[in-house]
Amino acid sequence: MPRRIWTALVVAALGATGLVLGWELDENGADGGVLASLSVLALAAAALLAASAAGEVPVRATGGLLFVAGVAVFVTHHHVWWWLPPSWETEVSVAAVAVALAGLGVLLLAYGVSLAGLSGALGVLALTCLALTLLPYLGSPDEAVLRTVGTALGAVACTAGVVATADPGRGGRRAAAPVAVGVLAAAAAGYAGYDSSSPYAPPGYQPAVI
Repeated sequence: MPRRIWTALVVAALGATGLVLGWELDENGADGGVLASLSVLALAAAALLAASAAGEVPVRATGGLLFVAGVAVFVTHHHVWWWLPPSWETEVSVAAVAVALAGLGVLLLAYGVSLAGLSGALGVLALTCLALTLLPYLGSPDEAVLRTVGTALGAVACTAGVVATADPGRGGRRAAAPVAVGVLAAAAAGYAGYDSSSPYAPPGYQPAVI
């Protein structure tokens, strides 16, 4: 087994141990939020380190998953804290933002950047953010934030896809699949923004219109 896999397992074990200790601290009346947030960062780093041993596709996929997970936790934090210690809310929310930004950076920048790959990656993220709005426990403000993020990502995906197909040197025939995903995401995001502007939409949808 590669050394980085062993390192990732050790870091993941430390992260899991930190979460358990943070929980115990909270149960005993202390504040374990900082330890919990550091543990979350450790687990994210372990995931990326383990993926790096498998190549570009696993690394980019892991980055995308971390982005979606971070955004989902941050946006829905006031719904999910019923099963987490209350003292963790601020620290873990900040950690979730850091994980989301790191995941997005890895997805887009790892192993170089191409416009076709950018279009496909952002398209998948846009569709995922819009799909998260279908979760039953989300309130209107949560859905508005996710729709806003999805609309923005879809717009950039569409732009990158158009540029990639317009310049054969930057995309060519190989760009067709990711660009198609980007255009599909842009269409879905545009519909989400249009649907948000409906006068019958619940309060909180309006900010989704860009």
